[in-house]
Amino acid sequence: MPTLRESTTAVVIRGEHVTDGFTSEPYEAGWAIEAVLFLRLLAPPVRPGGMIRLELSADGFNWATDGEPVALPKAEGEVVFRRIGHFGNWLRLRLEMAEGSTVQLLATLHLKG
Repeated sequence: MPTLRESTTAVVIRGEHVTDGFTSEPYEAGWAIEAVLFLRLLAPPVRPGGMIRLELSADGFNWATDGEPVALPKAEGEVVFRRIGHFGNWLRLRLEMAEGSTVQLLATLHLKG
């Protein structure tokens, strides 16, 4: 008999205005087998450009950058995503933008286990 897989959606940036160097709260995801990150631009950025880097941690305190960065959406309402595999126990996001830039984002992690 097939079993229903567990899943959850974690909102890690909830429409906040964020700047260069911003990091989301860590999210414990060790139970999950797969994850997808979605980014949605809620308002035009002060200066276009920038990226989000995914960071992984075994303990939630010490962080390592994973893979290629995800370019921020360019237009209001645009959505970009990245599939994530083999991510250990903790996930968080780190924003990299030009100094003085701000952006209003919605970022969600969708996890299945």
